[in-house]
Amino acid sequence: MITRTHLAAPVKLLALFVLLAAIPLAALGSLGWRLLQQDRALESQRLRERLENAASLLAHELDRGLTTWEDLLPVAAQGHSVAVPPDAVFLLLDSRGIVQQQGVPLPYYPQVPAVSEAPAAVFAAAEAQEFRDQNLPRPAVLT
Repeated sequence: MITRTHLAAPVKLLALFVLLAAIPLAALGSLGWRLLQQDRALESQRLRERLENAASLLAHELDRGLTTWEDLLPVAAQGHSVAVPPDAVFLLLDSRGIVQQQGVPLPYYPQVPAVSEAPAAVFAAAEAQEFRDQNLPRPAVLT
């Protein structure tokens, strides 16, 4: 016949086994969770580094392109023809409008507003006083 003492021993043994097995399982779960957090942090850091590398590469390319244009502009300002990069346009403007156009045609061209100069009569009195009195700040008040 099975008595209570015989049934109590396996239950205690089972509880002790579950308790002893739960400690390593909890430690293993905790270590696994930490490993996942570290893996996420490492992936985030790698993504940030890739973005920074891409941004620095893009900045370098932009700087190189601007340096190329900086070298072309003095030559073009003298009226000489320049080699424009593909898919680019070069417009040389002055006070009258477009002087030189090279490269891809634009769908529209900018209009330079006409600059109207003030008539010389407006400044005549101040200019005469400036030369007569040799006093430079006084004519500025008159205008």
